[in-house]
Amino acid sequence: MLVMSDQEKSDRLDRIERILETLTTNQLSLQETVRQNTEEIHSLIDILMHSIQNAESDRTIIQENQAEIRRIWEYLLGQQRGNGRGES
Repeated sequence: MLVMSDQEKSDRLDRIERILETLTTNQLSLQETVRQNTEEIHSLIDILMHSIQNAESDRTIIQENQAEIRRIWEYLLGQQRGNGRGES
């Protein structure tokens, strides 16, 4: 059995207190880091959602433009055929 003097007990308690203080400080620092990361993640999610909405809007506009271009192209092809027949 190990017998400790009062001084050794006091020193040991001091070391334990310092360790606990360090652990508490580290835990608080980690909690703050997690809080900041959580805010950044929410911000990135917002940016991503806006990007998705913009992409969906762009896709709709592109599809509408493609349909309009197709109608114009078919009209021009019809005009070309019509002019070719009219000149024969």
